[in-house]
Amino acid sequence: MRGVVELLPNSLIIRYNKSNKYIEELGGKSHVFVVLVTDGENSDASNNTRIKDYFQNNSKLPIFWQFVGLGAKFAFLEEVNRTALNAAFFGLNDVQSVSNDTLLGRLLQKFPKWYQEAKQ
Repeated sequence: MRGVVELLPNSLIIRYNKSNKYIEELGGKSHVFVVLVTDGENSDASNNTRIKDYFQNNSKLPIFWQFVGLGAKFAFLEEVNRTALNAAFFGLNDVQSVSNDTLLGRLLQKFPKWYQEAKQ
């Protein structure tokens, strides 16, 4: 997970900034909903503080991060969920039996409130 959590935010923000300038020229503003599914805890805990700071420092960007953990415990992502305004986490241990409606409800648990605030 270390590589994805460290590299994905930077590359997505760079791409967002490039594409958003065209959207702004058309009079709009785009918002991004990112879903990251992982099956393991952060393998390099020495970077946890830096990664949490990254999410907190970039919380004003119109990018929402929804983390989904399959299986194990995810103390790091649970902490990101508590501290970052633009991120959420839930564990999905019942992936084989969860209904589509339940899954959608879990995915969108924190996003609608964030989206309303981000639009302002």
